[in-house]
Amino acid sequence: MQRFLRSTVCILLCLILIIQSAFAVNLSKGDESDEVMRLQSMLNAIVSAGIKVGGYYGSLTKSSVEKYQELKGLPVTGIYDDQTRDALEADYKAIEVDLIWPLKGTNTYITSYYGGRIHPITGKAQDHSGIDISAPKGESVHAAAEGVLEIGCNTCTHNYGKNAEQLKKCGCGNGYGNHVIITHTDGKRTLYAHLTSILVEDGATVSQDQQIGTVGSTGRSTGYHLHFEVHLAGTYESRVDPLEYVDVPSFITIGDGNYLPQAVERGSGYFLSGKISSIYSIVSVTVSIYTLDGQSTGQKKTAKPYSRSYDISDIDPYIHFGKLKAGNYILKIEASDGSGAESELVSHPFAITSKINNSLLESFTKIKTYKDGIFTDVSENDWYSNNIELVYETGLMEGVGSKLFNPKGNVTIAEAITVASRIYSYYHGVDINTKGASIWYKPYVDFASKYGIYTAADADLNKPATRAQLAYMLARAVSSADLQQKNDIADDAIPDIKISDECAREIYLLYRAGVLTGSDSKGSFLPDTFVARSEAAAMITRIISPELRMEVTIK
Repeated sequence: MQRFLRSTVCILLCLILIIQSAFAVNLSKGDESDEVMRLQSMLNAIVSAGIKVGGYYGSLTKSSVEKYQELKGLPVTGIYDDQTRDALEADYKAIEVDLIWPLKGTNTYITSYYGGRIHPITGKAQDHSGIDISAPKGESVHAAAEGVLEIGCNTCTHNYGKNAEQLKKCGCGNGYGNHVIITHTDGKRTLYAHLTSILVEDGATVSQDQQIGTVGSTGRSTGYHLHFEVHLAGTYESRVDPLEYVDVPSFITIGDGNYLPQAVERGSGYFLSGKISSIYSIVSVTVSIYTLDGQSTGQKKTAKPYSRSYDISDIDPYIHFGKLKAGNYILKIEASDGSGAESELVSHPFAITSKINNSLLESFTKIKTYKDGIFTDVSENDWYSNNIELVYETGLMEGVGSKLFNPKGNVTIAEAITVASRIYSYYHGVDINTKGASIWYKPYVDFASKYGIYTAADADLNKPATRAQLAYMLARAVSSADLQQKNDIADDAIPDIKISDECAREIYLLYRAGVLTGSDSKGSFLPDTFVARSEAAAMITRIISPELRMEVTIK
């Protein structure tokens, strides 16, 4: 048994040695790699080897390794083994300079990485010798570390994004356009290309973080950005991935957007928008509402975009203020990126008033009393509860039986015609005779046809009504004088409604009056989609109560 155990132990030790040998990266004459390039740059810095850094382990590299091994009292083999590597890395670390991010603006992010890529214009595969950092024209560019600056080119005037033909004609600075190179004290170089301007004289010594120029699009460039390279030594052949040598900051920013006013009415709703950007990929975005003492209200929406920019409108953050009681709250927008950084981008205090104002147009009065629980499928915390209360009390909409309102169900064409006819009847003082009707909605259909509200060409009026159909009927139920303009919405501004489209006049009238607000942050109407009964109630209350009409901005 002991003999078996000893044999087993010997076998395991042999396996360990074999595995260690397999994974040990010993470099020797004839090898060629990026690690050889780093070795050469370190030898040049430590023992002044004078090697041309290109990544090939030749005779001069071998003799320089031997020289270093002798200097450190190591076995002189000319082979770059683990012992030599550990010693050389430690010595180089003592003199190596740390490179900082060359841009200060937060509205920057990497658009193209080092290595293989598809060219944005030619569509062909190519090796990219650095990284491209998108930034606005004129953004300040800073030295990644102290060193001596050399101007490569300062005469290119082609400072604009170029198409394929224009790229062929601009070879300024060998394609780099206006650019500079800084040689640092540890032998590394950094290159800054496509600049608009260069702010330092040739041969000047610059300090780390000193501004040296501004972002541009000179040379072979398709748009404003900084092309940034890191060279391990004084040759273009020694280019390496900058992200392995530069400390990349985490910038998570949000641009101008549509946030909440200081006070909102319970029962109203707002679309939020705002573009979030980061140098790294954005991992998560959260929109939530808290009480003033930091307690979550449960109103929270999260997205995981995994992209470098994200508009919070894509999270569908249509915030409804019916589920929250009157009081003071804080809207927060938070994001995290691939670096692990987390950022609170928006912290906006606001108040919810106790109840929406039910001031009505003169022609409308409350003829019923709405009591809590009258509809078992409508809670006082639902965003639409006050709208349903008002359309019920004015007699414009009713339930669907058995104490149900069916707020999420679709409005039928017959129901849309009926409510529009009732609005017209109350507004203009014209009675609707419903006695003796064989079909409950036939008197309303006839009334709507007679007074130009809507002509029902559909054979099946129990089909769901589209948003365009309902908007058309509501706009024709009252005088345009009582749909006064509240919002400046230009013709053709609504993304999916051209002013020449059918029903466009009525739709634009309701947008401008604040009756319609759109279905997303862009203000899209979605004319062919169906309308929930709760949404219809909200539209109707804005028709009959001007104080409920919304402010809308379409960019």
